[in-house]
Amino acid sequence: MGIKEYSISDLSLRLHHVAFFVSDLEGAVQFYQNVFGFELCCTGVVEAAKEQVAMLKWKNVILELLWVSEMPYEEVKRRNAESNTHISFMVTDVEKAKQRLLKCPDIEFEEKDIRIVPDIGPMNLKVAFFRAPSGERIELLQDMNQCEL
Repeated sequence: MGIKEYSISDLSLRLHHVAFFVSDLEGAVQFYQNVFGFELCCTGVVEAAKEQVAMLKWKNVILELLWVSEMPYEEVKRRNAESNTHISFMVTDVEKAKQRLLKCPDIEFEEKDIRIVPDIGPMNLKVAFFRAPSGERIELLQDMNQCEL
């Protein structure tokens, strides 16, 4: 079977959103608004899944936050902590970004030092991972070569 037989590339328009389950929907919305500048686009309820949804937008990124009232805070945080799936934000200065975020009591960085990751194609990276209040994993990324990838 050739790739074209099951490819949907001709039907795909663009990436639509990235989603995280959170333990406090209102708090998570405020976190992403305050830290990254996301704007709340809409909210709703997915009755079949018993989920409350908030869609936020920042530039061309849409973030979907999902909250299930029946899932305790500890369970959401545990599930997120067990996942390495993450969203990555390219920043101009990862050290400055980390210093600002260290002032936020609701997040914790995974490593003390910023990781240097050289020679990823044309990129030489500085990387820092942290966990948001519900345990979702977020990467700050700086390309020291400032290439467009």
